[in-house]
Amino acid sequence: MKRTYKLNQIASKIRKPQATLTEWSTQYSDFLPTVTVGRTVMYTEEAIEIFRIIAKMREMNKPLKWIREHLHDLSQAQKLQIAAHTNVSEETEEATQEVNENVDLASPVFTSQSDSELLHKDEPVPLQFNNETIELLQILQVLTQKMEANRAPRLPKDPANDLNQLVGIASLSSSSRFAPVVDTTPTQIAQLTTDITELRDLMHVLTNKMIEVSDNTMQKETKQNETITALTETCNEQFQGISEEFTELRNVIKLFTHRVAELIELNDRSELTASIEQLQEQMMYVATDKKELQDELRSILPQVEQWLEQALKREISTSAQQLELNFQNKLEAFAQPMDTKLHSYDAIIEGLRNELLAQVQTASDELENSFQNKLIELSAPIDARFEALGVTFHELSSELCSGLRNELLLQTQKVSEDLEQSFQTQLTATAEAITEPMNAWLETLGATIDERNNELRSELSSELRNEFLLQTEPINERVQTLSVSMNELNSELRNELLIQLQNDSNELQKSFQTQLAATAEAITAPIDARFETLGVTIEEVNNELCNEFRNELLIQTQNVSSELELSFQTQLIAAVEAISVPINARFEAICSEVDALRALAQTTDQLGVRCDTVANEIADLRKDHNALSQQVTDQLEQLVSTRITAYEETITRRCDMLTMQIASQQRLLDKIAKFLGN
Repeated sequence: MKRTYKLNQIASKIRKPQATLTEWSTQYSDFLPTVTVGRTVMYTEEAIEIFRIIAKMREMNKPLKWIREHLHDLSQAQKLQIAAHTNVSEETEEATQEVNENVDLASPVFTSQSDSELLHKDEPVPLQFNNETIELLQILQVLTQKMEANRAPRLPKDPANDLNQLVGIASLSSSSRFAPVVDTTPTQIAQLTTDITELRDLMHVLTNKMIEVSDNTMQKETKQNETITALTETCNEQFQGISEEFTELRNVIKLFTHRVAELIELNDRSELTASIEQLQEQMMYVATDKKELQDELRSILPQVEQWLEQALKREISTSAQQLELNFQNKLEAFAQPMDTKLHSYDAIIEGLRNELLAQVQTASDELENSFQNKLIELSAPIDARFEALGVTFHELSSELCSGLRNELLLQTQKVSEDLEQSFQTQLTATAEAITEPMNAWLETLGATIDERNNELRSELSSELRNEFLLQTEPINERVQTLSVSMNELNSELRNELLIQLQNDSNELQKSFQTQLAATAEAITAPIDARFETLGVTIEEVNNELCNEFRNELLIQTQNVSSELELSFQTQLIAAVEAISVPINARFEAICSEVDALRALAQTTDQLGVRCDTVANEIADLRKDHNALSQQVTDQLEQLVSTRITAYEETITRRCDMLTMQIASQQRLLDKIAKFLGN
C-alpha cells in the first residue's frame, strides 16, 4: 500500500505555502496522481516529485504552457516505460518457454541474462549498446505497442476507445484490463495466433542476433587489448630513449640557465654598483646642500631673534611709557579737582557751622521776643483787670492789691526769667548736640576722605609701578567698600540727626509743658492762697471776680502754650530743613566724588585691559616668530625630504626595472626549459 499525503504535509516538505500548492493543484490537476479517501483527496509520492518540479520551473520563471508541456511529456514517457516493461516481461516469458523447447542450452541462458538485465522494472540498463541493439530495442517497443492495441477489443463505433488509444498505451491497458469480458470472434483469434507466431519468430531472430553481437564484441575487445599491449610495449621502449634524451636536455638547460643567471647577475651588479655610486654622489651633494642651508639658518635665526626681541622691547617700553604718562596725567587731573573740592568742603563746613549758629541764634531771639510779647499781652489784660479791681476796691483792699501786684510782677518776672534761662539752656544744648556730632562727622569725613585720597595715591602709584595689571581688582573692591561705607555713614548720620531732632523736640515739648504747668501752678497756688485768705474777708464781694480771673488765666495759659508749641514746631521744622539742605548737598557732593572714583577705577580697568592687550600682542608676536622659525625649518626639511624621496624613487624605479628584466628573462628561461622538456 503506497503512502498518501495531504497538501499541508506536502507544503511542509517542499517548504512552500499551502495557498500556492492549492493553486498549483487546480492548474495542474491532470498531471497529479490522487487517491480519494472518503471525501478527502490525498496525493501520492509521485505527486510530491511533480510539485517539486513545478516549484523549480516557477523559480526559473518558466511560462505555464511550457510547464504543462513538460509535465505532459514526463507523464507520457513514464506511461510508455511502464507499459513496455510489463508487456516485454510477459512476452519474453512466453517466448522463453517456447525457445527453451527448440533452442540449445546456451541461448536460453543468455536470453535469461539479457531479460534480467534489459527488462528489469526499476533499474536502468547499465550496458552501452551498439547501433544494432538500439534498433532492436526500438522494434521491440513498436511490437509491444501493436500487441497492446491488438489485445484491446476493437469496436468500430466506439469513439472513447479511439481517444484512449490516442492518449496513451497505459490508459488503454488499464481500461482493457478492467473492462467487461466480451466474446471474441474466430477471426480475431486467428489474427492473434498469427501475430504471436510472427512475434515468436522475431524474438528467435533477435536472440540469435544478440548472441552474434555479443560474440563480435568479445572478439573486438580481445583484438583491441592485444593492439593496446603492443602499443604500450613500443611506447615504453620509445619512452626509455626519450627519457634519456630528456635528462640530457635538462642538464644542458640547467647549465645554460646557470650561465645566463651568472651573466645577468654580473650585469645587474655592475648596474647596481654604478647606480649606487651615483646615488651616493647625489646624497653627498644633498648633504652638503643641507649643511649649507642649516648653516645659513643658524646664521639667520639669531639675527631674526635679535631683531624681534629689539622690536618687542621697543614696543613694550613705548607702551609702558605711554601708560605711565597717561596714568600720571589722569592722577594729576583727578588730584587737582579733589584738592579744590577738599578746600571747598572746608569752606562749606565753616559756612554750615556759621549758618547753624546764626539760625540757632535767630531762633532763640525769635522765641524770646515771642515769649516776651506773649507775656506782655497776658500781663496787659491782667493789669487792666487789676486796675479795675483797684478802682472798685481801692478803699477796701488797696494794700492787698498793691501786695498782689507786687507778687504778680515778681512771679511773672521769675517765670519769664526761668523760662528764658531754661529755653536758652535747651537751645544751646540742642545746638551743641546738633553741631558737635555734625562737626565731628564732618571732621571725620574730611579726615577719612584725606586718608582715602592719600592711600589711593600711594597705593595707585606703588601698585602701578610694581604690578599694575594685578591691582585693579582690589581698587574696585576698595572703591565699592568706600561707596558702601559712605552710604552707610550718610544713612547713619541721617538717622541719628532725625532721632536726635525728634528726641530734642520731644524733650523740649515735655520740658516746656512741665515748666508751663509748674509756672501755672506756681502762679495759681499763691494767688489761690492769697485769694482764700482774702476770700474769708471778701467772699461775698470777690467770688465772681476770682472765678472770672481764674477762667481767663486758664484760657490765656492754654493759648500761650498752644501758640508756643506751634511756633516751636515750625521753628524746629525750619531748622531741620535748613540743616538738611546743606547735608543733602554734602551727600550729593560725596556721591559725585564716589562716581569720580568709580570713573577712575574704570580708567584703571581700561588701562589694565590695554596692558592685557599689549601682553597678548607680545605673546602673538612671539608665536608668530616661533611659527616663522618653524615654517623655515619645515620648508628646509621638506626640500631635503623631497630631494631624498626623489632620489629614492629613482633608485626604486631602477630596481623595479631590473627586477622586471630579471623576471622576464626567468620566464623566457622557463619557457625554453618547458619547450626542451616537451
